[in-house]
Amino acid sequence: MAVPKTKLWKCDPHTVAKHRILDRYLQAWFPIIASRYPSLTYVEGFAGPNEYEDGEPGSPTYALRQAMSPKVEAFGKLIRLVFMEERRDRFEHLLETVESISIGTSRPPKLVVSTLHGDCGKDLLPALTSLHSWRQPIFANLDGFGADVPFAVVDRIGKNVSSEVLVTVAPSFFVRFASVQDLEAGDLVFGDRGWRHVRHCSSPEDKRRFLVNSYREALKRAGFKWTLHFEMTDEGGHKLFLFFATSVELGVDKMKDAMWKTDPNLGLRFRDARDTGQLSFAIDAPDLTPLKANLIAYLKGNGKANVGALRRHTLLETIYRMPHATTALRELRNAGVVSVIPKTVATSSKVTLAH
Repeated sequence: MAVPKTKLWKCDPHTVAKHRILDRYLQAWFPIIASRYPSLTYVEGFAGPNEYEDGEPGSPTYALRQAMSPKVEAFGKLIRLVFMEERRDRFEHLLETVESISIGTSRPPKLVVSTLHGDCGKDLLPALTSLHSWRQPIFANLDGFGADVPFAVVDRIGKNVSSEVLVTVAPSFFVRFASVQDLEAGDLVFGDRGWRHVRHCSSPEDKRRFLVNSYREALKRAGFKWTLHFEMTDEGGHKLFLFFATSVELGVDKMKDAMWKTDPNLGLRFRDARDTGQLSFAIDAPDLTPLKANLIAYLKGNGKANVGALRRHTLLETIYRMPHATTALRELRNAGVVSVIPKTVATSSKVTLAH
């Protein structure tokens, strides 16, 4: 979608899907982190007005509801919610909507909500310092309208303990940098000049894939061990890219659970953002053909592996979930493509290519 000019704007299918994914993920993230750490911080770097023209709530509302759930409150941990918005009228609307949300008559006593007027690139890191958020887990939802997230912000969060980011990237981001139109802005987002080699790519698809991989590498340089990145396409063919980065393997598993449980009635299709040749598929009808090809390539390179290793590879290196790997291996076994010993596809079973 184009960058909105008004205080409120229409909520598109991409946004609804992102909200559903985020809500499901936070339903797992808050209690898991609260059970393990003294405190935690949830961050919105581009919080917006927290409401859309049609009344759909913004992501801060979903975060508040999950943070205030009885399951989370029972741990008695300090929870900080930080909502930052730069535009004044949207900030004022954000402040109004955030203040109106509560459960019962009051918020949990250890829930600290900071609604801040400021620029994510310049003001977010100092705000997290003043709130004493560092050295405890942070989840940052960085949902701007384009190339709005400086690498310095992602880098600082990536080097913090058990922290994660969810970055939204609009297609215009890739168009802008594939044409090498704004070198300084690109350096700011990627954190170095390596992305500029995109000029050597011949086709638009090659350029897009190069930039996706370059951003993935930037997230790794920031200290995140694993990245999950996929492309969302609505019924009108409009695209959006999501990058999730974490150093906690369980985070990848829970984010994929959230993604694959997205409401299929939204009419969205998904694909691995790195794979230009992969057909997109509806979330409730996954095409396992790309996964099968990936597992075959893995076995060609490694000779053999047990089912557990192939399931973990699927989790960390593809768009699919571990149960998809089990299904794909059964189908490959039944087709005579792989051998499984013993024949049951169990975690310890050995898998090789059939001869």
